[in-house]
Amino acid sequence: MNAERKQKQTPYGPISYIEIQGKPNIFFLHGLGGRANNWMKLARNLDSGYGTVMIDLPGHGNSTKDLPSWDINTQVRALDLFLSDFPGESKILAGNSYGGWIAMRYTLDFGHTKALILIDSAGTNSTIGEDSPERVRAFLSRVMKNYPQNDPAILKEILRQNSLGTGKVSSGELNSISIPVSIIWGENDKVIPLANGEFLHSMIRGSRLRIIKGGGHTPHYTHPEETASEIRDFLSPI
Repeated sequence: MNAERKQKQTPYGPISYIEIQGKPNIFFLHGLGGRANNWMKLARNLDSGYGTVMIDLPGHGNSTKDLPSWDINTQVRALDLFLSDFPGESKILAGNSYGGWIAMRYTLDFGHTKALILIDSAGTNSTIGEDSPERVRAFLSRVMKNYPQNDPAILKEILRQNSLGTGKVSSGELNSISIPVSIIWGENDKVIPLANGEFLHSMIRGSRLRIIKGGGHTPHYTHPEETASEIRDFLSPI
């Protein structure tokens, strides 16, 4: 498995990503405060010839820190600009938490998604930015300790924008999703509880729900074998 760190220029600035060659490509979007490397354990366990493109979202890692706004809709437009250079009209998207929200919003707004993998996804839940100031500060401190290359002012603005509710995914929008969807959730997620995953499953027709026993908010990192197994099973007939 040869993983290569690359960079793609967009009108919003450079977007950094890690690519492992293969077909078809799966595009992975990390959670708030994370980076592309969060997916490497999962990528090593996929091992089925799939290409993996693991993105540093704008405002994170080595990607641009210069979006005109840090709301979810601008993140979605930045993703579209990034994806437009890859061949093929329809994309397979996988997102965790904040990345899952972006993946859902992209699917709804642009319609260029062939299949969707939602891992402990945000988008319908109360956001961290809606928590108490003390909890927000604790979250930012924890993220900056783990990922010091991030800009705390940008993360704080993302949290503020998320708390406004702009771009939240409605029940009607969930009902309108007609592509194959796999929902993967950690049984013991304390950030976005399993009930949110069950709600997504009930609202997205034909979706499948895989609960990762003993998993938390990032089962792709803590339980990469189980998560990879679900992704392989889900994608095999697509």
